[in-house]
Amino acid sequence: MQYPIHIVRWWRPWLLLFGVTQQNTFAEVEKKSLRLRFGLAQYEVDVGDVESVGTYHWPSWAGVGWLPNLAGSIALIGSPGKVVEIRLRERKRLGTLGIPCVRLLVSVDEPNQFAEMLGGLIAKPARARSRSPRNDLGGKKPTTPSRSRPSRRGSGKKAA
Repeated sequence: MQYPIHIVRWWRPWLLLFGVTQQNTFAEVEKKSLRLRFGLAQYEVDVGDVESVGTYHWPSWAGVGWLPNLAGSIALIGSPGKVVEIRLRERKRLGTLGIPCVRLLVSVDEPNQFAEMLGGLIAKPARARSRSPRNDLGGKKPTTPSRSRPSRRGSGKKAA
């Protein structure tokens, strides 16, 4: 399924310099891969490599465009506001330049719908079961009996 990246009208001439048009800016999910395209920038990620998906507020002062950084984030932003944040399980090299990335930010037209759809596709890690049964303890950990030892706090003298 393909979701167009939202581009604010007054940024279109500026983004056109980087090859960004409405026809070649989208986020697409096919079977087990996520494909992101923003003009000349193209990225493809396996859905199994996605750890979490959520929404994020992109401030207007942060700008628009193709915005990689040294912290491992790549932002494909056509408009400030609510964007989709995609976190990867581990750092991967993406695109033709091989930019190391652990987090993708995309400003799609319908961020909530895209985040829910992609979040439903990612595999949730199985939770390990506890070895000790906690149901009979009401969720509390078993305690060990206390020993009657003098406290090591203070000078070691007993108060009278």
